[in-house]
Amino acid sequence: MTNLSCLGENCTIDFPKEIVSCNLEQKYTYIFSEKIAKRTYSEVLMYICTNTNQKVAIKVKFSANTKDSKENIALKSMNHPNIVKYIDFLVIGEYEYIIMEYVPCTLEDYLEKQVYGLKDIKIILKQILDAMKYLEYIQVIHINIKPNNILLDENLNVKLIDFAICCTIQDKSLNFSIDSDLDTALKEFPQIAPEILSGDFFDNSADIYSFGYVCLFIQERFIENVLCDEKNKKSNDLLSNLIYNSYCSFRTNRSSITGLIFHQFFDELYESLECFCNFDNMKPNMGDIEIWPYDGKIHIKKDNIEFTLYCSCHDKLDLDRNLEYIRIQKTYLSTFSFYNTTNININKFSVKIRKILLHIKFLYKEDLLHIIKAFEIIKKSRSRLSDKQMRSEYNQSVVEENRVRSENKCSYWLRGLIRSLCG
Repeated sequence: MTNLSCLGENCTIDFPKEIVSCNLEQKYTYIFSEKIAKRTYSEVLMYICTNTNQKVAIKVKFSANTKDSKENIALKSMNHPNIVKYIDFLVIGEYEYIIMEYVPCTLEDYLEKQVYGLKDIKIILKQILDAMKYLEYIQVIHINIKPNNILLDENLNVKLIDFAICCTIQDKSLNFSIDSDLDTALKEFPQIAPEILSGDFFDNSADIYSFGYVCLFIQERFIENVLCDEKNKKSNDLLSNLIYNSYCSFRTNRSSITGLIFHQFFDELYESLECFCNFDNMKPNMGDIEIWPYDGKIHIKKDNIEFTLYCSCHDKLDLDRNLEYIRIQKTYLSTFSFYNTTNININKFSVKIRKILLHIKFLYKEDLLHIIKAFEIIKKSRSRLSDKQMRSEYNQSVVEENRVRSENKCSYWLRGLIRSLCG
C-alpha cells in the first residue's frame, strides 16, 4: 500500500540503458534518452525505440512482487484517444516498467510556457470530460486527475495518465492511505475528493471533483490576462459556473459528467455548424476526406471513420426521404432532451456513428474537426457553384443584350432601306 503522505524525494531508481521487450512476437529494443519527470513513487524516463525510431515514455517504480501492477492492468484494458496509449509491461529485478506513448507536455507546463486562447482551454477541458465519460462507461475511477496527470501533444490532444491509484466500481479497494487528518489532507491533495480522503462512499463523481480542481487551476492562471478582458467576461462567468457545479465538497451537489459536457461554456466549439437541410446534393473533391450532402444529411468518411450528420430541421423534408430521420429523432429527443444547452442551433445536430446515435457534443475532438472541415469545404463548393451560376447568368444576359442590340440594329437598317425604296 502506498502512503500519499510519504514524499520519497530522496528515492532514486537505477534504470537500465537498454530495455528489450517482446510484444506480439516482435522484439523491441529501447535505448535510454533522458529523464522526463520524478514523481513521488516513480520516475518517468524517455527511451527511443530502435525499431521505429520513436520516443516512448517508460514509468519505472519499485515492484511489489506482483505479476501485473494495478496501473498496468488498467491501462492495458483501455482504448480511448484521450487516455495515454499502453505499449508493454516488464518486470526487471525489483522494478516494474510500464511502456507508454510519449507525450511531451503536461497541462501545468503548457499553462506556464505556451501562448493560448480561451478556445484552446475549452478544447482541452472538453477532451478531459471525454476521457472521464469513457472511464465512467468502463466503471473505472481515476481518483487523481490533476494538471500534472494531463498531457498535451503539439496538436492540443489531451492524454490522461497516472492510473496508479485508480479503482473500479466493483472493487473500491484503494492502494493508498492518508496519515494526516482530513483538513491537512484536503490541502495536501486538493484534487482528491473529500469523500475519498475521509474514507466514505465514493463513485465516478470523485473524478468530477478533480475536474473542478483542474478548472480552478486554469482559471487562477488564465484570469490574469484573457479572462479579465470585458469581451471574455461571459466565458469567465461560465467557467466559474462550471467550477461551481463540479468542485463541490458534497458529492450529491456535483453535476454529472454528461451535464458538464453539455455545459454552455463549451458552446463556442460548435458555433461554425449551420443548418444544411437545403444544401443541394453534391460530392465536392477534397482529397483525404470524403464529404457528400444528400437528402438533408451530410455523410463524412475519413480513413476508417465514417458517420452521418443530421439536423433536426430535416423533418421538414418530404416524408419518403425522412423516415430514417423520424426514427432517429424520436430516440434523440428521449435520450438527450434533458441536457439541451441554451443554444438552440447547437441542439439541432446529432450524429450516427458505428450505428450509434450521439448528440453532437459527444463527439471526440478529431471527429468534430472533420465536421468543421466538412462545413468549410461545402461552403467553398457552394460559393464556387454560386459564382459559376452568377457568371453563367451574367454571360447569358450579355448574350441576350447583344442579340437585342443586333436585332435593333438590323431593324433600324431595314426601316431605312424601306424608306429609301419607297421614297
